[in-house]
Amino acid sequence: MAEIAPTLGRYEVRFRLAQGGMGSVYLGRARGIGGIEKVVAIKTLHSHLAHDESLVRMFLDEARLSAAINHPNVCTVFDFGEQDGTHYMVMEYLDGEPLQKVYKHFAAKPEGTEELQFFAARIIADAAEGLHAAHELKGTDGEPLEVVHRDISPHNIFLTYDGAVKVVDFGVAHAKKRMEETRAGEIKGKYEYLAPEQVTNKKVDRRTDVWALGICLWELLTLQRLFRRDGFHATLSAVVREDLKRPSELNPNVSPELDALVMRMLAREPADRPSSAREVGRALRGFLTQRGKLIDATEIGEWVAGLFPEDRKKRLAQQNAVRSAQSAPDVVEPLPQDLSVGSGISRTLRPGSAGAAAFRPSAPENVPPPRSSGSGMRSIPLQPRSAPQAPPISVPRQVPAAAPLSAPPRPPPPAPPAPPPPASGPSPDATLDDEPEQPSAPTIVGGMETLGERPANGPPPAPAPSAPTAITAPHRLAPE
Repeated sequence: MAEIAPTLGRYEVRFRLAQGGMGSVYLGRARGIGGIEKVVAIKTLHSHLAHDESLVRMFLDEARLSAAINHPNVCTVFDFGEQDGTHYMVMEYLDGEPLQKVYKHFAAKPEGTEELQFFAARIIADAAEGLHAAHELKGTDGEPLEVVHRDISPHNIFLTYDGAVKVVDFGVAHAKKRMEETRAGEIKGKYEYLAPEQVTNKKVDRRTDVWALGICLWELLTLQRLFRRDGFHATLSAVVREDLKRPSELNPNVSPELDALVMRMLAREPADRPSSAREVGRALRGFLTQRGKLIDATEIGEWVAGLFPEDRKKRLAQQNAVRSAQSAPDVVEPLPQDLSVGSGISRTLRPGSAGAAAFRPSAPENVPPPRSSGSGMRSIPLQPRSAPQAPPISVPRQVPAAAPLSAPPRPPPPAPPAPPPPASGPSPDATLDDEPEQPSAPTIVGGMETLGERPANGPPPAPAPSAPTAITAPHRLAPE
């Protein structure tokens, strides 16, 4: 991978936070007159992908859509541009943790969960307001853009240490007037959080995001995965067919009001769900008011900081290194799925594939029949293609501010373990601290594979066998 310039436009690039098959995220700063400066996050598309017009259009669509949404519960994009073949967008730096990390914390240490349902209600209510702003977005002609995020998950809801809740990553969002349109039958998003209409190739709308928010709330209340199965076929089949347990069946402390709202959000027919994300937010705030739990932003910030005190110290060290123009800390902690980067590898299903056809409900639902290209090609297993990997960056103890960042070669990853046999239903042990153990991990198009922690005096650790592998472009099933 080519070195990135020490500056992009008026932004200084300090050190890399995350990287993947499509791009990287850097921590940097904008400097102005009078010593005014601001720490920012800079997301770039790998320069060797600049010749792929489809990927460039996707990147620009994300930047344009994100920049148009102006709401305190959506990550702000300040700027975007291109320099010497490097496309970049500049975002607000979110000093905090993804909701996924909160899941894992409580799944590993279930004690202290008595108040979790109330914090969960406030967090999802705020995320719902951010989504509603996106859903209501209009174009310059005043016509609704019909935005649908399509990738709402715990990875893309971010909690800052000052108490803000932010929706991030509109990289695979549906909207009118996009430069790069999703082709008929393509499915984009993390499998575990797809709505039934996405799996069965029906029209998506704002209620598709309501479904995904419902999964996030269900998992916070139960500390279990709702649709994680052994293999993507089993996962998508569960999304479409399996009966759902109420949160109170797994956690008797869940309030009846939350129980009922979650099940409405998870109705398989969109018409049976709340009609908008705002309706969800109002219902959750009404529940908190009724229970006398008026949790404000300050309480959320203190709660998150109390859960991750060491992580907060590391983030402060990163910011101080940027502001002081000194070299990065010896141990650079990545931002896993934080700054609009997502995680995992890209996968796309087409309705003509054996995989997609398997998930149409048995009862007729006006779903178009599977397509066949007539080529006689058979569907292939959904495995990542072999592609060049963006190597991790080596962070020296002292680097001049203007020096470019170079990257040593990454050691080859070990062969992934054989996937376990498919399970017939949800496992009671599939708690939120479990990581994917098969190549069908939750994915998004253009996701990032983050850098792991690095000891001060030693080589980077070998990647875990179960870690997903980033690839350079969407991976598709061959048509039948």
